[in-house]
Amino acid sequence: MKPSADDTSKRQRRQQELDELEARKKFSADIETFVARRNALDLLVKTKACAAACAVASVTSHITRIRRKVLTTSLQTSLQDEIVALDLQHLPLKLADRGEVGKSKVHIGLEAQQKVGKNSEILSEGEKRALALAGFLAELKEVGARHGIVVDDPVSSLDHARMEAVARRLVKEAAAGRQVIIFTHNLFFHYAVLEAAHELKVRVREEWIAKHGDGRFGIIDNNQQPWISMGVTKRLSIIDDRLQKKRATYSEADEANRSFVTDVYTKMRETWEHAIEEILFAGVVGRFRPNVATMRLRAAHVDKSDYEAIYAGMTRCSKYSGHDQAAGVPADLPKFADIKADLDKLTSYVTAANTRRKTLEKEGQAYEDGPMAADVLD
Repeated sequence: MKPSADDTSKRQRRQQELDELEARKKFSADIETFVARRNALDLLVKTKACAAACAVASVTSHITRIRRKVLTTSLQTSLQDEIVALDLQHLPLKLADRGEVGKSKVHIGLEAQQKVGKNSEILSEGEKRALALAGFLAELKEVGARHGIVVDDPVSSLDHARMEAVARRLVKEAAAGRQVIIFTHNLFFHYAVLEAAHELKVRVREEWIAKHGDGRFGIIDNNQQPWISMGVTKRLSIIDDRLQKKRATYSEADEANRSFVTDVYTKMRETWEHAIEEILFAGVVGRFRPNVATMRLRAAHVDKSDYEAIYAGMTRCSKYSGHDQAAGVPADLPKFADIKADLDKLTSYVTAANTRRKTLEKEGQAYEDGPMAADVLD
């Protein structure tokens, strides 16, 4: 007997209900798996949305737009000022920027019609240091903070031409109210900083860093100041201190004292020489200074008595220092009283010459200031 259409329809509905019940039964049994899968898909969709919103290219472009709007123009102006101050204007330098993997970078490069190499391949050691300092000071100006700065060896020992410019620029930074700490082993640069500080009337403090024999290093010890950098007065004090320590044990009959005698007279001879530079010439010329300070001529003075005193002192010192004696000349050591007398003559001469120099300094300053205005009488 053939089923009717109505029976077929009922059978299909019952089958659908059965399938639905079977599906619900299976879903109920595996509910934890379905929930975990649903959560994983939801997280995947959200993660893809975040990744699209944080695309590196768009972040880089956004940073570049902000940088060019807010920073680069003013930084370029500040950098150009530093390039002029540090005597780098002969180089075609330009501030450039680029974005790279979500990062914003600003660099100073050489500008040319054709492709050029890296700065490190073209610039001299002195130019590279000056350029690095220019970039640092330009950025410092942009930051605007007034904290102190520490600079380590800002000049190359081969770049004598730029030492004065770098020294003057750092001193000007100190003159603006910023504490500037400079580490250097270059005495030429050291004195260039002192000269600039003197001209700009900026207070300066010198400290000497030494390495001690017991292995300690980086120790601030002003007793370790190089002899060649000392003034006449300090040299005399050191020589006198050596004599006082040797007084009790010195004997002219003991050949072991020859090295002591040679050292003392060598130091006295060098002090005579330094007195010419520091006192007689009043610092018009200096061994660590490339320029001639013509304005100091007002305190310079040399006459016949100076020549005679220096000639006698140098002759005496040369007898015991730095010269190989002939075999037939007796190599007698001087008595201690004679060594002390030679030092006293040097000290007396320095005292008198210094007094004269200070007097000439005042007279020269008065001459440069011009005549005083006369009082108006009633």
